[in-house]
Amino acid sequence: MERENIFSDNTENSSQRPEETIDSAEGSGSLEEELRAFESSWQERRPEEEKKTSDEDPKEEKKTSAEAVPRHEKKKENSGTGDQIRKNKWTPIVLLALVALIGIIFVLSRIGKGNSDSDLMLVVYNEDLEYGYANSDLEIVIEPQYSRASFFSEDGLAVVADPDGDLFGYIDTEGNYVIEPAFADAYAFESNGLALVMDTDGNWKYIDKSGQVAIEGDFEDAGFFGDGTLAPVKKGGAWGYIDAQGETVIDNSFDYAASFSANGLALVKDSESELFGYIDTEGNYVIEPQFLFGDNFGDNGLAAAEDEEGFWGYIDETGDFVIEAQFAFASSFASNGLASVEDAETGKDGYINEEGEYVIKPRFANTTDFSDSGLAAVQDPDSGKWGYIDMNGNYEIEPTLNFRGYFMNSKYAAVYNESSELVGYIDRTGEVAIQLPLEN
Repeated sequence: MERENIFSDNTENSSQRPEETIDSAEGSGSLEEELRAFESSWQERRPEEEKKTSDEDPKEEKKTSAEAVPRHEKKKENSGTGDQIRKNKWTPIVLLALVALIGIIFVLSRIGKGNSDSDLMLVVYNEDLEYGYANSDLEIVIEPQYSRASFFSEDGLAVVADPDGDLFGYIDTEGNYVIEPAFADAYAFESNGLALVMDTDGNWKYIDKSGQVAIEGDFEDAGFFGDGTLAPVKKGGAWGYIDAQGETVIDNSFDYAASFSANGLALVKDSESELFGYIDTEGNYVIEPQFLFGDNFGDNGLAAAEDEEGFWGYIDETGDFVIEAQFAFASSFASNGLASVEDAETGKDGYINEEGEYVIKPRFANTTDFSDSGLAAVQDPDSGKWGYIDMNGNYEIEPTLNFRGYFMNSKYAAVYNESSELVGYIDRTGEVAIQLPLEN
């Protein structure tokens, strides 16, 4: 019996059934930088008061797969993009409404670049919601057996949950436990060799690659070291920063604290004014609190920020708007020098360059950032279907798809439904490579 293609109403775009394309084989691999945006069962965090529900239109990323909100999706009517405190948080696949979350993930730079397509390990799951992995040839290399699974990072480790779904540990690319399941929550290791985990009492701390606690902390909440040497942590209801030895460097005094950008500035929310500004690594304001929300600085020295009238533009490292606050929403600049923005007059999405000029006119209902593959997913406002455009705004994949996705490499895009659940992968032509769940 032919399986219904949920990706598209156009049967010409359908491809083989999963059992016809997935075969048992040996293989292993790590992950391209963009995969951090799609780690399985994770979602990105932003301040509690900024969270919205999933009935809002998706856009940007952030912050990954079966239960993840892609980092490259904007959330309209949201008050910011924002570097999130937490990369991607586990959520059950059966969840039908996820927190509407946006922003960039500074730790993307921690995932290795230059991996070939053959290095890719795809997260898959079956009808029993058991997770495993397939290689780039669409062959099962780690049998579905986990109740959660993240993509592999550059160090060759992935976070998985035991079959009962109670505890998380780390496996290698052969499916062997490197760190046994012992944590209520767990995240990928950073370049300093530390990983953020939650113990079974609900306290956050950092472990090393032997699984031993490196920073006890018992924090109420915590974030990542990212591009800097400091990590945001929450104690006593307020946020501050610690170093890699666990010493407090900046006292806990902020309502919100993001990780530091490569330029040594971090977005924080001032507890008195309740506005956002940017501090240096000594805790001094370099850009005074004046924004409703903001984003981390990119390599081009620009950060998206929302002024007090609710318009978005881009500031430089002095806090001056170098691209006028004029957009209903503005995302971070991608590596190709383009940023997705929502036009305040038309409500449509387009792409601007670093001079603030439209390179691709606003004509889409929703858009995603461009991946290193040179493609971005866009939603047609009339049909509601998703397609993929190149950097000139021309369709490479016509808008016939029901769901959005993001190309992780030159071969495959992970595709997500309206509830931000991974539903499979498409290839560069828009045809279905894997439809999930796999049939038992």
